Amino acid sequence: MTMTLELSRHNWPSLTSRGGHAGNIPEAIRGLAQAESEEDARSFYWKVDNEVIFNGCLYESATATTACIVGLLPTCTAQSRSWMLELLFQLGNGHVADQCQGSDLPRSCMKEILYGVTMYFHILETGTPAELGSCIDLLVLCAYTSTELKDRVGWSFRTLLVEHRDETIVQALKDAIQEIDGIS
Repeated sequence: MTMTLELSRHNWPSLTSRGGHAGNIPEAIRGLAQAESEEDARSFYWKVDNEVIFNGCLYESATATTACIVGLLPTCTAQSRSWMLELLFQLGNGHVADQCQGSDLPRSCMKEILYGVTMYFHILETGTPAELGSCIDLLVLCAYTSTELKDRVGWSFRTLLVEHRDETIVQALKDAIQEIDGIS
């Protein structure tokens, strides 16, 4: 039910994407959230990415896409979760495409991303290494956007650093802590 409600909340044909209108985006988001294999998740990820945030450029449909991905994250398949987190990171790092100049897409995407912060903390504790890497990146973005979260994110990273044994994650946490400590 959540998937249908969130996807139907937006007037997709009225929104723009790289290919023109965003009418096909909901089906790609649905496919990503329900992907049964890593290959399917990757394929649907690129279908969304190439239309909504091509080469880092956000199109008008980016905010609705962000809201849907955040809303579907708790119920997505294990195969799709890391791809959805990566997509959120890309949406949070995007800049406005030329034809969307004057809009505040980066800020509106980050606003939607912030709604999922509790889920990112949960995945930070329970997720796979790929999911942890994306959550670390997302939470750093959240700390930049919301100074109220900076201390919580830093504390969580420091706590996880003491407990974690995966060298790649440990290094990502150290790098993230250093970055967060530099946020004024």
